[in-house]
Amino acid sequence: MAALTHHRDDLLLRSLGGQSKSSAAPPAAEGSYCLYSSSHAQSAAGTRVLAAGTSLDKFVTLLSNQEIILKAGPTDDNLVGQVDSSDLWAKWMAYLDPAGILSLTFDSAGAGGQVASFSYSFTNPWDVTFSSDANTLLFVFGSQTGTGAARIPVPGLMPDGSLLYLGLEPGRTATNVTSTVKELAAFSGIETVLPNAVTGWGLTLNPKSAGGKRNALWFDPSSMETTVRLQFGVDGGADLFGTLLAEALPGLSVYSVDAVAKKTFVLADTEAGAGAVVNGSFSFQAECSVAAKTGPGQVDMMACVECFKNAYSIDLLLTTRNSLAGLLAWLSELIAGGSLDSINEILAKDDVFGGVEARQLQIALDTDDESGKLVLSSFKIDLEVSASFGKSNTGSSSVVFLISYAWSKEIGGDGILRGDFWNWFDTSPTRDLGPAYERVEDLYPLAENPALTISLVNIVPGLTVQNMPANIPTDITTAFISLSQDGCLLGGTIESQMWESSSGGYPVPQLDLGVLSLDASYSWGTSENLQLSLGVLAEMKPSTASKHQQSAYLIGSLDYSSGDSSWKLQASLDGLYATTLYEFFDEASADHVMPLLDSVELANANLLYEYAGKAAAGKSAGSHFKMDGQLLIAALQLNLAFEYKDKGWTFTATLAAQNGQATMGDILNSFLGDDDLDLPDFLANMPFSYADGHALDLVVKKCSGNVTASGSKDGSSTAEGGNAASGSPDKDDEAASDSKDDALAAESDQGGNGSSSSSGGGGDTFQLVAQISLGPLQLTFAQIHGSSWPATEPSKRLVQVALTKLPSFDVALIGRLEQPFDEMYYMWIQDATTQIQGQQAAGLSRGDIAALNPSFSAHQLVPKDTFKNPTAGDLLMAAGSHLAVIMKNSSGERSCVLDYCFQKKVAAAVATETPGQATKPLAGKAKEPQGSDAAGDSRDPDESQEPTASSDSSGQDSDGTSSEAPLKKKIGPLSISNIGLKYADKTLHVKLDAELALGPLAFSLMGFSIDVELTSLDPSKMGMPSFSLSGLSVIFNKTPLTIAGIVVHSDDDGLNYYAGGLIVGYIPYQLEAAGFYGEATPEGAAAGAGKTFTSVFVFARLDGPLVTLEFAEISGVTGGFGYKSRVRVPAPDQISDFPFIATQQLDGASDSALQALERLTSPKGDGWFSPVDDSYWAAAGMKIDAFKMLSVDAVIVLQFGASVKLGLFGVAVLDVPNAKSPINRSPALA
Repeated sequence: MAALTHHRDDLLLRSLGGQSKSSAAPPAAEGSYCLYSSSHAQSAAGTRVLAAGTSLDKFVTLLSNQEIILKAGPTDDNLVGQVDSSDLWAKWMAYLDPAGILSLTFDSAGAGGQVASFSYSFTNPWDVTFSSDANTLLFVFGSQTGTGAARIPVPGLMPDGSLLYLGLEPGRTATNVTSTVKELAAFSGIETVLPNAVTGWGLTLNPKSAGGKRNALWFDPSSMETTVRLQFGVDGGADLFGTLLAEALPGLSVYSVDAVAKKTFVLADTEAGAGAVVNGSFSFQAECSVAAKTGPGQVDMMACVECFKNAYSIDLLLTTRNSLAGLLAWLSELIAGGSLDSINEILAKDDVFGGVEARQLQIALDTDDESGKLVLSSFKIDLEVSASFGKSNTGSSSVVFLISYAWSKEIGGDGILRGDFWNWFDTSPTRDLGPAYERVEDLYPLAENPALTISLVNIVPGLTVQNMPANIPTDITTAFISLSQDGCLLGGTIESQMWESSSGGYPVPQLDLGVLSLDASYSWGTSENLQLSLGVLAEMKPSTASKHQQSAYLIGSLDYSSGDSSWKLQASLDGLYATTLYEFFDEASADHVMPLLDSVELANANLLYEYAGKAAAGKSAGSHFKMDGQLLIAALQLNLAFEYKDKGWTFTATLAAQNGQATMGDILNSFLGDDDLDLPDFLANMPFSYADGHALDLVVKKCSGNVTASGSKDGSSTAEGGNAASGSPDKDDEAASDSKDDALAAESDQGGNGSSSSSGGGGDTFQLVAQISLGPLQLTFAQIHGSSWPATEPSKRLVQVALTKLPSFDVALIGRLEQPFDEMYYMWIQDATTQIQGQQAAGLSRGDIAALNPSFSAHQLVPKDTFKNPTAGDLLMAAGSHLAVIMKNSSGERSCVLDYCFQKKVAAAVATETPGQATKPLAGKAKEPQGSDAAGDSRDPDESQEPTASSDSSGQDSDGTSSEAPLKKKIGPLSISNIGLKYADKTLHVKLDAELALGPLAFSLMGFSIDVELTSLDPSKMGMPSFSLSGLSVIFNKTPLTIAGIVVHSDDDGLNYYAGGLIVGYIPYQLEAAGFYGEATPEGAAAGAGKTFTSVFVFARLDGPLVTLEFAEISGVTGGFGYKSRVRVPAPDQISDFPFIATQQLDGASDSALQALERLTSPKGDGWFSPVDDSYWAAAGMKIDAFKMLSVDAVIVLQFGASVKLGLFGVAVLDVPNAKSPINRSPALA
């Protein structure tokens, strides 16, 4: 209201000029007198503030400036104050007549004098005055029933002050005001549409005899709308009208005719600017009657005639009751050869209707083109009828309809009665006081106590509708009816009510059906076979947490069967997103299912929703529903099957027959609504189509049950997994695992560690699982949302593909090489959750896996679990891509030997080369310094995840990392001790640490890798594997002779090198030698950029009795040099392992000899020698044994280049009393 008032003020001020309400009023002109509202009080001479709460104060408050400015205040000699021309109200009234005078009359001149009345006089086109004094209002509008007092209080205002009433004052208006039809129509602004036959008729207004004829002026201060109504008598009107209409309407008698003009001007914004816009009307009103030549008698009426150039529209209000027969007889004579008997015949059917009264008649007359005479064009009869149906069980009100029968010259009558439930009448005793009222239009039911609503349960005569759905109102407020010779059709609209709880206590969620359109029909005489239908148009809103907020609309019908008193809803839902199914899930499920379906498109759906039972007395509630339709996943169509009954639901979809094709990347993007997924190419580019025999089955489900901290669900089963490092875990491992699970179960019983809110741990989960079949390959996509998660929390997602069999191939000396593990699976995990307690990193927790595994019946998730104190929130599988190696023990139990997690390559900054830089670290297992422990690291100490740099970081599908873990496996002569995985450049490398035994010779395969190009996860589409070998070591150990050798070649990460070593031992002598030659790229320089250097080093050592002196013996010499090479300086606790000193590692163990050679020749982080540009070294040393008690092994190392370093390292061992003594104390000094 405030906004409308402000707009009104703005328009008025722009139209007339003036001061806004919020501004102070301008100073009054000298001698002027101002009346202010109580809320806009001004204290100055010549002002008066109106008493708050009075009708006059409320009226002035609604004026734009909340004031009335008079030229002068009232005096004893003159109690009339004329409104000053500067007043905005006076300016507005000038639109009616610029010379018009607006004034106020006071009852006394003193300070206590009150406004007694308003008046307005204008002279153009007639000299008339309107006033609100009590006598004038009594004369114009009549008196209050039983009192004789005026119906409008002084000073012409109702108590709310919202409308000012002024009647035509007989004493200040000429005795006879004369005019013509043309002049009066011109005053209302419509003279151009009148026919020439009436424009010259004379008119007379005698104010003293016009009592009750509503000659008045109305002013609305809130909108400035002003209406003037004048009613003139037509001179000789009865004869003129009788002659004009006699030929077209024989039998019509006219007794008196008045001409009525209305002129209304309102404030509006037009193209010319703000100003007054005039609307007007002109009509003739007549007292008349009709009578058939032969019939029941005369029918009295009031007529309102609107004139047009060549036509007339006549509305007649019947003023006598029981006049239908006479009216039909007269109309039948007008339509020669026609019959209106069907009206009475229809109304008499089944005794359904009574109290039939003819109420209105509308006639249209046109000018015949040939004769130029007026002829009947059409008519419509309005009948009031009281129905025997639809009554309330407790009330005695009559259900009244206003129905119509129409006839036209072109088509005649169609034999159908149409109408509406009649509850929109106005019986207010003041309805005739307003400017819109006309007596000829004053229509209301004649029946006593007409009903305001129709009872839906009693809508059929003699039959009660049973089991109404509880949220559908049984009282109808808007309805229409159609009657024919065959039957009755009833329609209308109903607004369904909201359920207090859509799912609590009911077998299925209860639907808000929105706006219902009633469609009830029955044939005469067979009402027991009722067909009752309610059209449904309901808005289906998605979850407020959904990223797709568009609504869908459920369109259909709710049908009633009178045979079994049942209701069924059949409807369709056309596509947006599946989140519009929010209302079809129970309250406990909806917020958790919707995140799973948020990006799944719903093409269409068909619903069958059944009602049963009694939600309240005589009412029913939804008990079961089925929905079928189509979901869209990428370019694929899936057949949906969604059913809800007995408080449980199933939601499934299967691939439909079609020609559409997609890739797995397209499918996952469609599921997740994300075009930027971190998927490797071998998964994203896999083709999928129905034509290739592929299948896709989707299910959304609720998984109930408690998950213990160990991952057990409901305490009945334990998720598969463990920490066994080999394919056959021993009994000790199993016992340890069992004891750990028992301890965890006990911990869970005592409340656990508070991490039950993490994922599936401790509560229900909601899952979307899609099983995708691509020929022999099975792929599973899953989403999980915990029942304790917020609705806005995204789901965790994963894709799993089981690679049960890699291709095999032949290898010389070994034979057919099969995969050295039982299973391998690929998994992609996405986790964007942010608010889950008990979980510190992205991925799948122990609770998640336990909740998901029942959905992975064929290939359950088997994590690498190395936590010493497990909880449900433990992160077992990090977000990203995984390749996992699975082994089975003798009992068939599966365990994860290796979990290799990798991401797509991320671009890294290129460093600037500086002299003396080390080369890039090579891929390999980094050796921690002895005694170190990474706090909080839960990784299996036997498993390593190693970075491997790559020459190009852009567009690669892997970060180049690799992962290794122990694996004991024997394939023919091949013994495997370690397995590793690496994915890079679209190739999977299965790296094996293996030994090959051939008689007394033992060969170690170094860098042995099975390489499979992964363009697809389908084994049938994988290329033939190849293998690579970077080095070979061999050992012969047969006392007293030991021979060990190693040859290695590697070209990796900017370092292309050859290295070799040899150990020959013949007791008591042993020779150890090693060498290295390689081309290296400085660290930070791009590979292949031409910035390389050559690195060489040579090392040798001879142990045994070499030179004997009197008290000592030289038992060993060593030396070496390096060119563009660096020696790793040993820490004090590493001196004994320094290769220039260490000898004990070779004593009696062939493994030690090979390990020593590997460390000597390896340029990796755990080796002693590494290529470094502009660095050189030389070393020499010897071993001396003295006094049979003392052994000293020392070496001097000189390293120079960017700086000079000199080191002297040694180890001394003192045997007291000597080495051969049975009791020996041998302190060693380093």
